[in-house]
Amino acid sequence: MATLDRPTVCGFRGDHQVNAADPTPAGPCDGAARNDQLEIRQLLEQVDDLARRLGKSRDQVLDPARVSYATGIPHRRVEELLAGACPLTPPVPREDLKRYNNSLFVQRLALLHQTRVDENGQRYSQRAIARGTGISIPQIGHLLEGERSPNNDHATRIERFFGVAEGFCSRPEGAALIAALRPLVAEELPQLITRELLEELGVHAVALRRSGSAPRAGSSGLSSILPALEELAQRQRRARGESPS
Repeated sequence: MATLDRPTVCGFRGDHQVNAADPTPAGPCDGAARNDQLEIRQLLEQVDDLARRLGKSRDQVLDPARVSYATGIPHRRVEELLAGACPLTPPVPREDLKRYNNSLFVQRLALLHQTRVDENGQRYSQRAIARGTGISIPQIGHLLEGERSPNNDHATRIERFFGVAEGFCSRPEGAALIAALRPLVAEELPQLITRELLEELGVHAVALRRSGSAPRAGSSGLSSILPALEELAQRQRRARGESPS
C-alpha cells in the first residue's frame, strides 16, 4: 500500500496547536497518555512474540500504512506512535477541547476523502458525499476545509457513508491505535499461526480448505490451542530430524 498523504491538522496539546507535520511531542507521558502508551507497548510486545512464532519480524506483520487507513491517524504519526511517541490526548479546558475535536474531525475526514474510492476507483466527489450523507454540498465543502464545526450527526452520517467504525472521526490517536492492535493480537495473528501449524501437521479439514483460513476459535480458545499445536509440530520436526524452531 502506498504511503498516505498527511492532513495538515492534528489536534491540540494543552494550549499549543499541534500540526500533523510537527515532530513527536517532547516530554514524558502522564495521565491518560501514559496509560495509552503502556497499553500500546504491551500490545506491541505481543505482536513481536506472535511474529516470532511465525518466523517473521514486526515490520512483516504490522504495516503502518494499513494502520493509518484503519484508524485515520496520519502514516508518519502511526510510525512515531509505534516507535514509542507519547499519544496526544484531549485537553481539559472546554475551549481547547472544542478546537481539538474540530481539528481531529478535519484530519480524519481529510484522510477518508484521500484514501476511499468508489466502485470506479475514483475519489468521492463532494456531490457524491452529500448525496450519500444527506448533508448539503456547501456544508460538505465547509467541513472538508475546517470552516464549520461538525456535530455528532455529521460525524455519524460521514462514518456510515465511508463504512468505518463509529467514532472513527472522534477517537483520540491512542485509543484508535489500541483498537487497531487488539484484533491483530487476539485474532489475526493467532489464526495465521494456527493455520500454518495445522498445515504443517497435515491437518486439512474441509472447512480449512474451503475458507482458506484457520477455524475461528476466539482469542481465548486459540490461546489454549496454540501451545499444544506448537508442541506437536516440534515433535514432528524432531521425528524428521529437523531442528525444532
